[in-house]
Amino acid sequence: EQLWLPGLEAPPVPTDGLFFAVFPDTNTAAGIAKLAQRLCGEPRARGRPLAASRLHVTLRHLGNFAGGLPQAHVDAAMQAAATIRMAPFTVEFDTVASFASKPRPGPLVLTGSDGVVGLHALH
Repeated sequence: EQLWLPGLEAPPVPTDGLFFAVFPDTNTAAGIAKLAQRLCGEPRARGRPLAASRLHVTLRHLGNFAGGLPQAHVDAAMQAAATIRMAPFTVEFDTVASFASKPRPGPLVLTGSDGVVGLHALH
């Protein structure tokens, strides 16, 4: 364990993240969850799938914070989000990729080309 000098303690460990995300509808999330179960069951897979309720596309990460989210940051994010207006769009993923970095397994994610144009515009 690291010893710290008085006044030079370790910085607090972030416990909460703030980000903008898009969540799939319930039926789509269930289908993605089934695909994730199948892919994670393959011999080379080393990870576990997320619960269907946690599946999302991160659009913009706003920061990690220790001890809760700063209300000023949450308020600013909500104010910014309230200004966004765009027509509904469909998202189609066509590839599975991994953010793996040896020796740890990374997240297995769905990606897309033309089918994610709406997400790029929203981002």
